[in-house]
Amino acid sequence: MPVPPSAPPRASSGCFVGAVAVIALLGFGLLATLLSVVDDQRAPPGTTAPPARTVLLTEEGAGPLTAVLTSGTAWDLHWSFDCSARPAGSRRFTIDLHGPVPLPGVDRRGARGNGTEHAAAGTYRLAVRSPCPWTLTAVTA
Repeated sequence: MPVPPSAPPRASSGCFVGAVAVIALLGFGLLATLLSVVDDQRAPPGTTAPPARTVLLTEEGAGPLTAVLTSGTAWDLHWSFDCSARPAGSRRFTIDLHGPVPLPGVDRRGARGNGTEHAAAGTYRLAVRSPCPWTLTAVTA
């Protein structure tokens, strides 16, 4: 049936789909913006953000190591070792920590292990003894 010339033109379904697509894209853009703002994790007004952690020492090896570490703030020593390839009687990993505050250090036996030691500000001497592969990372707390 022909449309009389005085009737307004009807929108096609293609226009409707196009409009929905534009609205969806705008919605995704808004969502991405909101997520990026939430991800920034800024400190609340009136407070200061915590200082970024600074790497003080990164070492890896198999065998002994002696190092001196100085930090003006508290710090953490993350360590790990893997003695799984060694005979059971020679699976030992130790770290001696000597500094202004007495620390127990690390003395572990076994196939593998990891952990974190916490230390106060100051200058420390670290001595690692192990025939096994190990890693150390010291960072400010």
